[in-house]
Amino acid sequence: MKLSTTKKWLAKLLILAMLVSVCSTANFNITASAADTQDFQITGTYGQTEARTMLAMINDFRTGKDAWQWDEADNEKVQVNGQRLDYDYNLEKIAMQRAMELVVAFSHTSPNGENVLEAHKNEYQASSENIAIGNNLTAAKAFAQLQETNEKYAGQGHRRNMLSDKFHAVGIGHVTYKGWHYWVQVFGDRVVTAAATPANDAETAVVVPVSTANITAQTCTPSVDRYQITVGNTAVLPTLSFELRTKDTWTAAPSAQATTKDTPAWQIKDTAIATISGTNILAVSPGATSLTTSVNGQSIEIPITVTALDQKKEDLKSASITLSPKSYTYNGKAKTPAVIVSYNGKTLTEGTDYTTAFSGNTNAGTATVTITGAGNYTGTASATFTIKKATNKITLKKSTYTLKYSAKKAQTITLKPKAKAGKLTYSSNNKKVKVTKNGKVTIAKKFSGKAIITIKATDKNYKTATKKVVINVKK
Repeated sequence: MKLSTTKKWLAKLLILAMLVSVCSTANFNITASAADTQDFQITGTYGQTEARTMLAMINDFRTGKDAWQWDEADNEKVQVNGQRLDYDYNLEKIAMQRAMELVVAFSHTSPNGENVLEAHKNEYQASSENIAIGNNLTAAKAFAQLQETNEKYAGQGHRRNMLSDKFHAVGIGHVTYKGWHYWVQVFGDRVVTAAATPANDAETAVVVPVSTANITAQTCTPSVDRYQITVGNTAVLPTLSFELRTKDTWTAAPSAQATTKDTPAWQIKDTAIATISGTNILAVSPGATSLTTSVNGQSIEIPITVTALDQKKEDLKSASITLSPKSYTYNGKAKTPAVIVSYNGKTLTEGTDYTTAFSGNTNAGTATVTITGAGNYTGTASATFTIKKATNKITLKKSTYTLKYSAKKAQTITLKPKAKAGKLTYSSNNKKVKVTKNGKVTIAKKFSGKAIITIKATDKNYKTATKKVVINVKK
């Protein structure tokens, strides 16, 4: 996002300027008292290394050929022979605080409604600030816009701040928040802190006092959405996080995500179930209740479930399992016999004391039922039952064939048996009468006598079925 001119402020301006002298209290705009404020903690990314590069830009500007400004009548450019500014790390501290405040309120009035430089009037006889906001706004881009080279007198407030001979020191703040850059130049008539401090380019949490009267939108979210506590135990009261905007939050900028150290007036609906003890919730007796409060008109309610003290759980590995019936015949359907579980002479309840799972309970063979402890029980136990193979059957339209003797060529017969299930196999008891896997019988020429073809049907879930076919060849 580019910064625009002062004359187009309502539509595009992302830079403001204000000249303040502590000698002129008429410039102070105090609209809220401390009693009407709430302290919010906001975390943004400091950018002091880049911010400090702007000092050289300002000094080159003040001492170079471009150090001019329009006169009030916009008739001529007045050359300013400025001196270089010294860097004041106290002003930098002020500027960094202001940069974070701009996230909440992009204004020369602090979010708590007070004039931004009022707190420092005893340190500086003259002071001023320039502020800027934008996407992808580097130090060089912000400085170029603050120069206001193409503006007339009315639009060169930032330029006059940077060139003013009233100021001998500067501190620069830069914060990045959700992709937006917030820049602050704070000027003073003297250096209060000349000793350098290490540059901070890390995520930093800053406390920002905000006037509740200036908040236009606020969503409050507790850190816990529900509690489950055992009788006699405690749980810490939730913290609150806020998403807020004020009347001065920049329209296109993101809302501020914040926390607060202020503790709301939490209450518990049913104190027979739980109570508040200091910063904790104390579970008193089993049951359900809720934790409630109201923050700036928003009601919050968090469910609380209090459970009884855990009992020592019994291991079901030695439980007695009775199945009824214990034997089935295969029919293609899963078998689930009735299950009765007893432990120490007590019949247990399925779903409360244990759960049941079956395995291998469809096909013929040995099936297993496994119980797993629940509630006051733990461990597992198992029992088995049997699924027998079903009876199979082979059907054939004809099981006896009588053929005439053939001396010249072999004779064939095709058998077409059907089985209830399984794979059909064929065998012959005579080497001169052969049968293929598909049931085609070939009788060698010059064969006479009797041959028996045996047909079998085999399947894992059915008993083996057998059918015999008799072939007689007579001369």
